[in-house]
Amino acid sequence: MTYFVTPEFHRQIWTKCPPFKMVAAPLLLLVMWGIAGGDLGIGLRMNDALKIGIFYLFVLVVMVWGSYEASTAMDEEIRSRTWDYQKVSAISPLQLVFGKVFGSTAYVWYVGLMCMAVYRTTFDVPLRPEIYAMFYMLAAGIAGHLVAFLFSMSSFAARARHGAVKGGGAGIFPCIAGIIVAFYMTRAYAMNALQTGIPYSYLKWYNEYFDGLESTACGLTFFIFWAAVGCYRMVRAELMYRMWPWVWMVFVPSVTIAISGIFARSPAYLLGEFKPVNLIPPALCAFSVCFTLGYATLLSESSDRRKYERLGASLRARAWGRAFENTPLWITTLPYVVLTAGLLVGLCLMSQQFASARFGPAAVAALLFAVRDGFAVHTLHNTQRKRAAFAVPLYFVMAYAVLPVIFLAASGTTLQLRRSMFSYLELPQVQEIFYPHRADEWMATLSMPLLQAVLACFVFLRFALKTDATNRNAVS
Repeated sequence: MTYFVTPEFHRQIWTKCPPFKMVAAPLLLLVMWGIAGGDLGIGLRMNDALKIGIFYLFVLVVMVWGSYEASTAMDEEIRSRTWDYQKVSAISPLQLVFGKVFGSTAYVWYVGLMCMAVYRTTFDVPLRPEIYAMFYMLAAGIAGHLVAFLFSMSSFAARARHGAVKGGGAGIFPCIAGIIVAFYMTRAYAMNALQTGIPYSYLKWYNEYFDGLESTACGLTFFIFWAAVGCYRMVRAELMYRMWPWVWMVFVPSVTIAISGIFARSPAYLLGEFKPVNLIPPALCAFSVCFTLGYATLLSESSDRRKYERLGASLRARAWGRAFENTPLWITTLPYVVLTAGLLVGLCLMSQQFASARFGPAAVAALLFAVRDGFAVHTLHNTQRKRAAFAVPLYFVMAYAVLPVIFLAASGTTLQLRRSMFSYLELPQVQEIFYPHRADEWMATLSMPLLQAVLACFVFLRFALKTDATNRNAVS
């Protein structure tokens, strides 16, 4: 325990917990607890009113105030210009994460745990769902704080990567992200457990039945673990430690396996006969998770030119360790995407007589559209560096909204205001050109995405790489 009680944690405690605030909170809760009992005259007992009041006080203090404190923990260091001193200190990344996340929210948890103690007294004999509901509330608060700090560090790293002045804050978005996560977990799990007695009667995971309360607790713990690992990795990168992508390569399959198990509801073998159609839902889920993670990292890392330059320099020097260290995360995610896509396509080809087999062409089309978007975004970041923040969103608006509408107008399709625009975008001729969709014909589905991916690759090789070569020659 002494490993975590660092000077950073002590500093946060002394800053966030002055004596007046330490005395005021328990006095307020004692007053609320002392008036419990009696009747409000509106059919609501004071004990029930206390339960509701303490519950929402916990939500307000821990989830709203706590997310704000966690999201602004780094901003205080930047404004006071003490972050550079901490970077050269002997404190480890794990100690720094603990001090920032739990030190900045120390008073929040001081009030929150007292609220939870008072909330416990409102139950005569706490039942199993009520005990788990209190655990869910605590887990939701921790998860919200970790997410807020993670997004704050991500914003800080992005601003530093683009050469922004480090005097400003991360904005309100990290705080909002933490509040949303905490609110969702509280509403979906804790309140559901209190109202219905159990969030789910059971959880079917890989065709096995598990207790709903215990499964939910394990899921929240799984989320908190990876959120804490993400915070640790972000701080470790800021402290200039060597960053190997092994953790990400473990994170992707672990999340994929965990989520895909929920959709594996039917056995692969039924009466001794192999049923590939029963494996299509989990395979589709696995591909969707890997594709989403790969696509998100592809877009987020497209602006990090320094990382690509370090990768190229390491490869030319045959420094394989440095090259692996500077490998973008989307490249390490690509094998999982290809593997899950191949599995999905193979299962679809083995189940041609079923409607779910149409997901195979859609998966390949989605990969081709991702290749097109990847080349396009990298081209914009290399050729329009000063205007990339405007050019990249404009590209997506043009590619997925404006051009389909222009195509519909040029093809003579009448746009009626009474119909939804989405009904027109579901037309086969529009989907084959602009969107991945389920279809029976592989050639008709993949021809246009393949043509666009090849064209985007040609533009990237023609303009983006030429621009890089010109810049290198100018510098030399």
